[in-house]
Amino acid sequence: MTYGRPTAGTTLEARGVTKTYGRIVACHEVSLRVEPGEVVGLLGQNGAGKSTLLKVIRGLEPHDSGSITYAGETLRSGDHRRAHDLGIAMVHQELSLVGALSVWENVALAQGGTLRRNRTIERICQLSDEFSLGLGKEVDSRVDSLPVAIRQRIEIAKCLVTEPRLMLLDEPTATLSREEATHLFGIVRRLVDDSSIAVLVSSHRLGEILDVADRVVVLRNGAVTGEMPTSRATEAILAREMLGGDLAAVPEVTTLLGFGKLSVTANAPAMRGRQRARFEQEVPGPLVANASVDGGIALEIHGLSLARPNGATALSDLSLTVARGEIVGIVGADGNGQTELVDVLSNRRRAERGTVVLAPLPHADRSTFQSPAIGVVPSDRHRHGCVLGMSVAENLFLGNARGISRHHLMRKKELSRRARQLITEYGIECEGPDAPLWTLSGGHQQRVVLARELAGHPSLLVVDQPTRGLDVAAVEAVWSRLRKAAADGAGVLLISSDLIEVLHLAARILVISRGSITGQLTPESLDAETLGLMIGGSETSVAR
Repeated sequence: MTYGRPTAGTTLEARGVTKTYGRIVACHEVSLRVEPGEVVGLLGQNGAGKSTLLKVIRGLEPHDSGSITYAGETLRSGDHRRAHDLGIAMVHQELSLVGALSVWENVALAQGGTLRRNRTIERICQLSDEFSLGLGKEVDSRVDSLPVAIRQRIEIAKCLVTEPRLMLLDEPTATLSREEATHLFGIVRRLVDDSSIAVLVSSHRLGEILDVADRVVVLRNGAVTGEMPTSRATEAILAREMLGGDLAAVPEVTTLLGFGKLSVTANAPAMRGRQRARFEQEVPGPLVANASVDGGIALEIHGLSLARPNGATALSDLSLTVARGEIVGIVGADGNGQTELVDVLSNRRRAERGTVVLAPLPHADRSTFQSPAIGVVPSDRHRHGCVLGMSVAENLFLGNARGISRHHLMRKKELSRRARQLITEYGIECEGPDAPLWTLSGGHQQRVVLARELAGHPSLLVVDQPTRGLDVAAVEAVWSRLRKAAADGAGVLLISSDLIEVLHLAARILVISRGSITGQLTPESLDAETLGLMIGGSETSVAR
């Protein structure tokens, strides 16, 4: 791939940038500099202002004060067209795709000009091969029919197809496996070293930033709290800057700080020798044992089958059970039926064959899925989990107005009172119950969805990628909530691409491949080689 080589003058410099949303200060007098040929890491917790700052630089959000200069030109506030013309491109954390259009049409929109199908498809395939994006066979697929991980890769392709001189990457690996994340950052480093493009990448993963960046800028509460070359940084130093204190506050998730260093992924080869010993040392197993509370069954699935719109098999004779008080994890390579399983359990799609039984209700019909018997935290909260234009309070009780309505009319005072209780209980940072949900950071939007689903005390909780894109403290908060739900008697079905997360939480691990459960393991009996074979759908996979 050939990129226009930036000149020495193509430096990004932000001076005193401030951005507010009402009383919420997202960025406060932020100053930073990015030179051609370097990667600068932007580190901070959810809500620290990372995404807002990147959107301001890209011209997608106007800033209140301060200045942004690129290539010797001062960019007008909110001038996204000029930023694009100067070669500034952005990969968004929250997807910005048109679901009703195909993959190639979405990428073509990023290019602008005349839509040329064949040329665009050829470009996508070239990018897909070089970056291992896995888009070559999906170019004609509607975006809304694809899993969220693939949609994130489309965002990356949209950025790369414009041949940028400055790349803004907003949590680009949030939906990628560790192998994919490592490979992507390898490509980023090669682009920077070979073509001298500049990269500003945001993350809350300390290991990622240390691996890919030349310098790191730390944001906390919207302000810069530290800046240093990564050659002088350590995870402990960066964590103290990011969290504002000692890591002892979040002891159970410190293994996540080295994200990208774990060698087990859905597509990784089996580990041997020192790699195997390291894996066993870093992943100790579930921190809290999960067992059935009363021996009852929260979920029972028999012979579930479903085809995708293109006729390909999504689910094939899938069967599983989840006991009350038990956390069951499902792991597998993306696109092996996880999305469709959640769609069936949340009543978005109807299975062609099979039965689903939920406790305490015996029938898997529409009324079952609308009852408190099940709570669902989807992987894509914006598509299926919340309504950004509604208030925090309205989202907290979306679809469940019991106790806050009378004679089909909403009692606003009661809605506000109960919403404030949940906001406090779940640590949701917002201006108040009436704040629009879009003003919250992604992590706090996720807390809203989780609070709503748990507030109904479901007998089954289905969580799909519950901590994707969350910072260390938010991950620990979610993990604690899931454990508490199980301790209170709910069955929890955890679908996650983060093997560490599954190992920390699940009493049983089910492997899904080609729409079927191909094996079962416990954290104590986990064997990396066997797990890799199961995830890959090997005929030699054996359930334990």
